Amino acid sequence: MKIVTRNACAYAVFGAFGITLYLGHLADVVFKDSLLFPFALSMIGIAVIAVGLLYYRRQQAVAA
Repeated sequence: MKIVTRNACAYAVFGAFGITLYLGHLADVVFKDSLLFPFALSMIGIAVIAVGLLYYRRQQAVAA
């Protein structure tokens, strides 16, 4: 069971790294002259943190 958990953790870490690289590419190349993109990206980040906090607080209810 620990091997499965370790593999899932590795997927999460490398997936987050890949998403970060892709968002950096978007910010640098695609949306170079856009003023709204950094604010939209910040709002997405805040939403991800909020969902993570909600999950952490209700982790036992979700697992049941």
